[in-house]
Amino acid sequence: MTTAPEPNGAGVTHAHDTPLHEVTDALDRRGHDGQFEALEGGDIACRTCGRHFPASGQSADRATRLEGDSDPSDMTMVVPVTCPHCHTTGALIARYGPEASAADADVLVALPRDAHRSAPTVSDRADERPRPSRPHSAWLMRGAFAAPVIAAAVIGSRFGPQSAPTGRWYRKLAKPPFQPPAAAFAPVWTALYAGIAESGYRVWRAPADPWRTRALGLWGAQMAANAAFMPVFFGARRPKAALGVLGVQVAATAAYMAAARRVDRPAAALMAPYLAWSGFAGALNEEIVRRNPDA
Repeated sequence: MTTAPEPNGAGVTHAHDTPLHEVTDALDRRGHDGQFEALEGGDIACRTCGRHFPASGQSADRATRLEGDSDPSDMTMVVPVTCPHCHTTGALIARYGPEASAADADVLVALPRDAHRSAPTVSDRADERPRPSRPHSAWLMRGAFAAPVIAAAVIGSRFGPQSAPTGRWYRKLAKPPFQPPAAAFAPVWTALYAGIAESGYRVWRAPADPWRTRALGLWGAQMAANAAFMPVFFGARRPKAALGVLGVQVAATAAYMAAARRVDRPAAALMAPYLAWSGFAGALNEEIVRRNPDA
């Protein structure tokens, strides 16, 4: 097992109880919104321009060490760096200790020692004057996660009960008394979709590890199920099959939240209203199927 050296030095901030997302949020507020990845051999990859550069050439002078007293996966080093090619600044996040990858170990060894001098506390970072942000990095990726959410909304409007034939079919179905009014759906789904997109973005910007990869895959799975529901229920007029789609959506969302919680707890929390609403939609769909056995 690869064990990266513990980053020590007079300037290293030791943040025993500080969650990783608080450190990265503080950096975002200062304009460090780019994302970087450690590579084997001591190189760093910039996710903005896609190019690589050696860690040994960095002159980062601030670092935060997150120490896991009981959980080795919390042993993380956060170092602000700058890409020499596109000049994006952001956070290099690398594990050390028993959970470190070979790439993390190589980069931590290659970083110059002055990367561990004069590190401020997390609260100090939050109080510093923000640097100009670069919308081409953070906002571009937010847009990338908003795109499939918007696509699902467009598909829903395309197959919903707005068309006259589908509207007539839906109005004829027997519905339970807890059916929400039609006017409630648009504002509810607007808020839910915003949370879904932001949650996916927060997971994407987390350091690369198996939980992040799993969470992103599950995010895509729940989004696919979400987009499939309206065409199945209203387009094909098959409430029973749509109930199965909702079951997949709820299961994928719950699994995503469990994985996202290991990566970024606020990202998991953002999905809680969506999971609750999906469960409610499942109960509503099941009752419609029960009251309309021939539908």
